Amino acid sequence: MKAIVHTAGASPAEALQAVERAVPTLRANEVLVRVKAAALSAGDTAGFARDERGRAPLAARFAGLIGRGTVPGGELAGIVEAVGTDVAHLRPGDEVLACTGTSGAWAECVAVDARLACRKPARLSFEQAASLPVGGITALGAVRKAGVEAGQRVLVYGSSGGVGLFAVQCAKAAGAHVTGVCSTRNLEAARMAGAERVIDYTKEDFAQAEGRYNAIIGANGCNPLGVYRRLLAAGGTYVAVGDAKQGMAGLAGPVRSLGSSKRLTWFAFPFAPQASLLAEVTALAAAGAVTPFVEAVYPLSAAADAVAHVARHHAQGKTVLVNDFSRP
Repeated sequence: MKAIVHTAGASPAEALQAVERAVPTLRANEVLVRVKAAALSAGDTAGFARDERGRAPLAARFAGLIGRGTVPGGELAGIVEAVGTDVAHLRPGDEVLACTGTSGAWAECVAVDARLACRKPARLSFEQAASLPVGGITALGAVRKAGVEAGQRVLVYGSSGGVGLFAVQCAKAAGAHVTGVCSTRNLEAARMAGAERVIDYTKEDFAQAEGRYNAIIGANGCNPLGVYRRLLAAGGTYVAVGDAKQGMAGLAGPVRSLGSSKRLTWFAFPFAPQASLLAEVTALAAAGAVTPFVEAVYPLSAAADAVAHVARHHAQGKTVLVNDFSRP
């Protein structure tokens, strides 16, 4: 089968190459999925980040090194071709969405832990379904960690990205009143996701917003922790999600929370209870409470172009790869 492999090279065009690989051998607890679509997540593009001078930050250089030799892609949708001997809830022919964890999805076939595969909701296309696992798990996990309840006021900073749009919808599904923060280009997307109010950060200082929030989800947390703490109501929680910078915020959060009823914390996909959250967010999608937003679709053979696209633009929803390789 063909797969996209992250080889040596500074640019996506140099580093992402189609190669021949053996079809994975199934373990007893796995399913073999013929990939129909796979999505891009932050981890897939981290190694290609560049600053304003075109230089790779230290985090990007590290991501590029640890990614070398791997097949990118942590989320996909496709059709089950075979099941391991211990798998009872899926069978060949089932349409599924699945999470590989961190890698392997950008290929014709992938072996997936059956616990991380759910039947694809009929209302979702394969492209939409492939967009759900990573962002959906992260967003729902952050909303759960923030303790969002019906009637509460929730702010989602970065409300139009791959996680932010899911966070808006998950908070709405919990019955919250949601305010989104994003740029002018993305206002309508945040409204479509269910935000009752949207703040354009290019024209309005969100930190001066009236009122206080019971929960704040920092899907793009590029602001000082003190800003989020000030905007929280007594007993409120700020949850940072995402990359290493957010992780530092999460580590510092408990210290900044001392002596206050306000809690500052972090939620990261790699440490999430993935199986339970995936099943829950898939159920929300099946019920129509959550709908993935697909911004752009590329053939899998043009994965380098898709990565370059994401690097050039602020994300609005997800970018998806459709498997165009021939069947082995």
